[in-house]
Amino acid sequence: MTHTAISTGSAGSAGLAMMLRSDGQVVGMVDDDRFSQPVIPALPDGLEYTAVSAGESGASFLLRSDGELITVLRGTVPVPQIPALPAGMSYVAVDAGLAGAYAVRSDGQIVGFKAGWSSSLPLTCADAFSPPAGLKYTAINVDHLSWAALRSDGAVVYCFWGSSAAEVLVPDVGTRYTGVKVTRGANDTTRNYGYAARDDGAITAFGFAPAPAQVPLGRTVVGLAAYERSTNGEPIPGGAAVLDDGTVMTWGGAESDLPPEIPGVPGFAALSSSSSEKWLIRRGNPVSVEMEVTSSTTVNYNERTDVEVRVMAGQVSPTGVVRLGYLLDDGTTWWEDAPQRVVDGRVTFSFKAYPEGTYHRMLRFDGPPFTTTELPVDFVVRPQQPSTLTVDMPESWRVGESGVYVQTHVTAEGGASTEGGSLRVIAEATGEALSTSSYLGRLKIDTSVLPVGGNQRVRVDYLSEGPAASTSWVGRVTVLPTPETVTTAESELVVDYADYSALLDVDVSVRTRDGSRLGVGSFEIRAADGTVLGSSGQLWDDESGVLTDSVYVYLDEMPPGEYPVTVAWVPTHDWDLAHPTGETLPSQWTGTLTIRKAPTSTRVATSNGFEYGRDTSVSVAVVPSTITDVEGELVAKIDGVEVGRADVVRDRTDTSGVGVSVPVLLSGVSAGTHQLEISYLGSDRLKPSAVSQQIEVARAAFSAPAVTVVGTAQVGATLTANRGTWTPVPSSMTYVWMADGVPIAGATTSSLTVPESALGKRISVAVTGARANYTNLTRTSTQTVPVLGVFAPSRLPSVSGTVQVGKTLTANRWTWAPTPTTVKYQWRLDGNAVSGATSKTWTVPASAKGKKVSVAITGARTGYTTKTLVSPTTAAVKAGAFVAPKPTVTGTVKVGSTLKAVRGTWTPQPSTVKYQWKVGGVAVKGATNYWFKVPTSAKGKRVAVVVTGSRTGYVTKTVTSALTSMVR
Repeated sequence: MTHTAISTGSAGSAGLAMMLRSDGQVVGMVDDDRFSQPVIPALPDGLEYTAVSAGESGASFLLRSDGELITVLRGTVPVPQIPALPAGMSYVAVDAGLAGAYAVRSDGQIVGFKAGWSSSLPLTCADAFSPPAGLKYTAINVDHLSWAALRSDGAVVYCFWGSSAAEVLVPDVGTRYTGVKVTRGANDTTRNYGYAARDDGAITAFGFAPAPAQVPLGRTVVGLAAYERSTNGEPIPGGAAVLDDGTVMTWGGAESDLPPEIPGVPGFAALSSSSSEKWLIRRGNPVSVEMEVTSSTTVNYNERTDVEVRVMAGQVSPTGVVRLGYLLDDGTTWWEDAPQRVVDGRVTFSFKAYPEGTYHRMLRFDGPPFTTTELPVDFVVRPQQPSTLTVDMPESWRVGESGVYVQTHVTAEGGASTEGGSLRVIAEATGEALSTSSYLGRLKIDTSVLPVGGNQRVRVDYLSEGPAASTSWVGRVTVLPTPETVTTAESELVVDYADYSALLDVDVSVRTRDGSRLGVGSFEIRAADGTVLGSSGQLWDDESGVLTDSVYVYLDEMPPGEYPVTVAWVPTHDWDLAHPTGETLPSQWTGTLTIRKAPTSTRVATSNGFEYGRDTSVSVAVVPSTITDVEGELVAKIDGVEVGRADVVRDRTDTSGVGVSVPVLLSGVSAGTHQLEISYLGSDRLKPSAVSQQIEVARAAFSAPAVTVVGTAQVGATLTANRGTWTPVPSSMTYVWMADGVPIAGATTSSLTVPESALGKRISVAVTGARANYTNLTRTSTQTVPVLGVFAPSRLPSVSGTVQVGKTLTANRWTWAPTPTTVKYQWRLDGNAVSGATSKTWTVPASAKGKKVSVAITGARTGYTTKTLVSPTTAAVKAGAFVAPKPTVTGTVKVGSTLKAVRGTWTPQPSTVKYQWKVGGVAVKGATNYWFKVPTSAKGKRVAVVVTGSRTGYVTKTVTSALTSMVR
């Protein structure tokens, strides 16, 4: 019995293969023991499976010999809805991808349906599921969301994921495609490609596929695979093919995937690939494998040991895994979950066991096409080996002494490992632990456990669960009493308040009375209530028995005065043992700390100047003899009279040198020379200080706007000086009027009547204000335009002529003194200027009808004010009158002839002309053109025509022609 076909897919993160056997049964295999093997449904009697599809998304399909599709599901995959077959039809091929399955019906059509975990994704190119008329699909291959199908004419139809339409691969003339495989890029799912095999042995690439290998002459392809390998993050596409002689060809990214050759074993019959797995069906029977344990099977007690196993199939290293199993009492074997892969014919296991004795184990090799092989192995675990403990421990130490260590070393017979053991040091009398450690070597001793006295037993235990046995060591030690100490302060405890950090540096020392070492401890300086004012931190002596150090005393919250203080030596252990006592006894020194007020100096840092009536300030810096907080009050006096004060608050961290702003109120100080004194009144920590200097109070200045001249600069007009609002109001004001900058005699008031002598000159005025303690201020206006003269007309202008539409009117200016050099006219209707009407005469337009006419005359002359006079208005403009002759009638006066009206020349021309013909004095209905065709009814009567002309602004006029002769 042999496998005849294979299909690969995925089962979660594991590879899945479905193999079709020659007896029509199907075998499913998952290459990861963490996943359950697929369950293949049993066949009804007389039926076989004819095709398999492993699928990529949890759903696999089997095709039965009766044409039915059978579903094999993994996990919680939804049950796919396979379309029902029409009567008399069956399925002949099937393959499943990521989102669904594609099956070929016996009528040659493709049927697609959703299947698997990713069934929400769309099926592709459904419009190509039906082949052209007369053709059928015969086989199909699916990968991810792409598919390719063989057609009955030997062509390949394929549709890649993301394509809008399927494409057709047509074989060369005289050939047919016999197989096809599609795939997609693992890192870029838009890089789809595939290969198609022809019956002449050629392989054709399509999509992003690299060129395939050349099939040897005379050989044909019986199996295809397409997949890519990622090298250094870069995808390399490729493929493989099984030929009819059992050999395998690879190319592109698949070139390194050739299976090993096994001498004497036939080649391959089929292959399949997925994104992570490549599977081959090898011809012939499974290849036997030999296993041999090449390392010792005798191991140490509870010690992990590597066990090497040699696995070979003749001279070839088989591909597969080896598991380690436990032989149970019921004869079954329990296998470990972590199989080891065979590499170069070898595999290594880690083995660890206790207690001593013999352990029965089983090794099993699995890996097609090799036989599953088992090898029983007995492991012998030695008993724990005797060990020896050596200890180096001091013969004596002080109670509370720090830095006492015990050095240990453990050895075991036969070189057994002592690692993994722990150490414990205890006082035998009480069983209390002096030290414990899980590491061998140096241990630190807690010296506070044993009391003072000699010949005390101390035991060190080595505790082991490993290859070396536990053991102990016993020694004796003498514990010495704690020595007394003497502490002193070496520097004077006097300070002018404090330095930058509010600290006092005190030199201190301590010594033992018997000259022995001090060990570890620290200094503390305490106030009378026990508050710690400063400490040294932990110190170690150099075996001399004397320690000196400097301790900072923090004085932030302490005002000047005398304070009793204590300098104390506080023995301690070192940092890793937090016990309240040390190697020596504590001691202390008592003295007095004196804090004095610090001297200060006061200086004026900056001032804003001094001016009458303007309150100001000066920047005053109070500098203490030490850098510290400054607080208190500053007082400013001028000539002994207080003029301002300010609080001083400056933080010790302010080193900018910027002073305190002290107000100086100058409202009662006259302009002139004065004496300014600034005094710092001191604080509870700082002494007072003062500074005095001479100052000059300047006169104040007026605030005044620019002076302007109000009025028209022409002879005889009155001009006024507008000085605006001055601050403060001057006590006196003076005015000087000027023409071209020269004062005008007698013009010293706030107004000026422009004299004739100023004609053509520019006028300005200077205004001066004065007030006690203020500087006089003069403001001069800008000059006016040159002074202009004034025209004197003899009378108002008038309008002469007939006030009627179409008539011409004339403007009369009369006499002006002097005569203007330029005269302009502007005619008006009802007071509104008429555009373009700027001549002396004006013809009245039709738009003027009913309105009143006036004319504005403007005269101009250099050095004179331009003057405009308007005439009185006329009566309302009357409508215009046409001048028109009688019309005449031309033509033969007989029935059927056409007569015409000739209206002659009208003045002015009417804008509208109407005609009305009359026969026998009666208007003919509808006869309103300038021509008239004489009707039969007019025979024996006379004809006349009436002409009516109209125009805007004119009276409508009607004229009638003379009667014609009798109509014939």
